[in-house]
Amino acid sequence: LLMILVAGWAVATIFAFAQVYFHDTKHLLEVLAQMLFFLTPIVYPPSLLVNKGLGWVARFNPLNVYLELVRYP
Repeated sequence: LLMILVAGWAVATIFAFAQVYFHDTKHLLEVLAQMLFFLTPIVYPPSLLVNKGLGWVARFNPLNVYLELVRYP
């Protein structure tokens, strides 16, 4: 959980600095966060993606690593 906290803090800090210089970053982040949420197997099991032929989405998703750390124990 500490790794998730540090990663979230780092991403939030980077986007906070980007928001100061690029004001449209807020709207872009909303769209990207929604896409990332639906492509990350949070609500559904990862086997659903594998069965549909989208196993590569789960493998290359950076949030899936942190999700497995929490889900495994």
